[in-house]
Amino acid sequence: AAAAAEAAASAAAAAEEERMRRFEGLLILKLEMQLKDCADAAAEARAASRIYLYQAICDPFLRCALLLGFALASLQQLCGVYALLSYSNSLFREAGVEPDRLMWASTAMASVNLVSAVLSSKVVDRWGRRTLLLAGSLVQACAMAALAWATAPQGPGTGEGEGEGEQLRWAESATAGLAVVCFSLFFMAFSAGLGAVTWVYLAEIYPIEIRRAALSTCGVINWLACFWVVFLGRFLSLHNACKFSSIVSLVGFVGIYIWLVETKTGWSEESPLSPRSARSSSSLLSPAATPEWAQASAAAAALQAGRGAAAAEDAAAAH
Repeated sequence: AAAAAEAAASAAAAAEEERMRRFEGLLILKLEMQLKDCADAAAEARAASRIYLYQAICDPFLRCALLLGFALASLQQLCGVYALLSYSNSLFREAGVEPDRLMWASTAMASVNLVSAVLSSKVVDRWGRRTLLLAGSLVQACAMAALAWATAPQGPGTGEGEGEGEQLRWAESATAGLAVVCFSLFFMAFSAGLGAVTWVYLAEIYPIEIRRAALSTCGVINWLACFWVVFLGRFLSLHNACKFSSIVSLVGFVGIYIWLVETKTGWSEESPLSPRSARSSSSLLSPAATPEWAQASAAAAALQAGRGAAAAEDAAAAH
């Protein structure tokens, strides 16, 4: 019995050692594939022909990704986040927050902003870019709509009686608390959606041939929109600022729902907005088939096949 137990333990140890060896082999294979992915991407970037932005805009195959990226980059700023952030103290004061509590209101807003950004980075690949952008823009619209409703101009009161004065003070206090909550919700939603995901998404939708020019243009559009909104924000009351931000966020939500395509299931060189299989429809990318492009396409196909084999081996090892 002792000999049988010792043999069983030895067999179990050998099986465990074999399992660990296979696991290490899979890790090494994945690392090699990632390195090969980087090398292929670098080789393709060197071999890519230069395409000017005005040429890409005139190409129907590239136009959709470009216009979608420009709209998303502008939406990130047109929702008013930096205007609200720049004038937050004056807006809080207008909402009825007492001067000695302005610092606490701003601290609460910054804290939820940080926490939301960290959590978003953890779930962006699991939930998807489109889901986070939709949820974020919808929460932004709802938060600002609620605050716009609460700060809507009221009709003149009679001004008689202590009861009405007490009711007015209670309403001002409730509005101040609601302003802090709504601002915090707005910034939390922005950090989880438009703030964190926009540039991840933009980097994934452009082919390598136009990526640098497209992302640079998106950056210019983004900051021009930021300048315009911050400049405009100084002339808006709290009610009008909230109403403007709510409308823009709602329009953004509808636009994202209609036009934005999920990219989390693909890889950086196979965007659903500009797939390799449809490049023949582009007058700029259609194979004038250079040897470099043929080599890069073959490398991409081999990489995809290798990924499928690795996934199958990983599943078999897990089983």
